[in-house]
Amino acid sequence: MSKEFDPEKSHEENVKIAIDKILGETTSLKKKKKNDSDHKKIIFKKIIEGIVTVEERAIMIEEAFSIDLNKYNSLFFEIIDHFLKFNFNKDQIKLIDFYLYDRYSVNGSVLDLIDEKNNVVKLDTADDLWHLIKGMENNAKEK
Repeated sequence: MSKEFDPEKSHEENVKIAIDKILGETTSLKKKKKNDSDHKKIIFKKIIEGIVTVEERAIMIEEAFSIDLNKYNSLFFEIIDHFLKFNFNKDQIKLIDFYLYDRYSVNGSVLDLIDEKNNVVKLDTADDLWHLIKGMENNAKEK
């Protein structure tokens, strides 16, 4: 059994040391292999976060230098939109569009997503968006 926490060791090694100490015996940890859904989630989040970054950068450049990048970026966004339409249904696309383009008001405040029962739905990150979209898929399968 390993002795103590060591900042020179990896996070995984130190977690193992802590678990060994808690249980009082030597353990072995195995990482869960990512499945197809895990990989799709990672790619989806990178795409959504990339679009947000590009949009924010375009706004900053327009404000700082009065350069409008919308015409330049439009073809890229059109291609991305087609890929999204290839993978998601109309309701999922509406949710993605809300997250990317409609959840900020003109003054910069974040608008809430309200469901059909007038409940506020958490939608702060690309991870939240992914889970909502997957929930929509699961609901559609159940019907």
